[in-house]
Amino acid sequence: MVAATRARDPAPLYPRFPDLPVLTNVSEKERQICKYQMGFVERLKKSPYYLADTTKTNSINQVPRYSDRYKIAASKRPSLEATNLDPKLFPKAIWAEYFEGGTRKHKKTKNT
Repeated sequence: MVAATRARDPAPLYPRFPDLPVLTNVSEKERQICKYQMGFVERLKKSPYYLADTTKTNSINQVPRYSDRYKIAASKRPSLEATNLDPKLFPKAIWAEYFEGGTRKHKKTKNT
């Protein structure tokens, strides 16, 4: 009989939450940390080294998204020209190949 009454009683929808800590006010140190973190992220996004998605999408069927308003346009991004970059930040082989047009060693293939 007990099993029959339990089958009719609905099961609880959600488990009971454990006691959560009480939130305190944001301290001045936490505000400073947040300010530094946000500034760092902003500088990274404006850097010429920040990689952005350059794939083209079909704008006819594309639904505008809320996140699109925060994307930096490619025209606002600095170009990756040798005059804008510091060669000390790149390995010598990459700098020579990409910016100075270094010579590549190609393997000769036999046509048989």
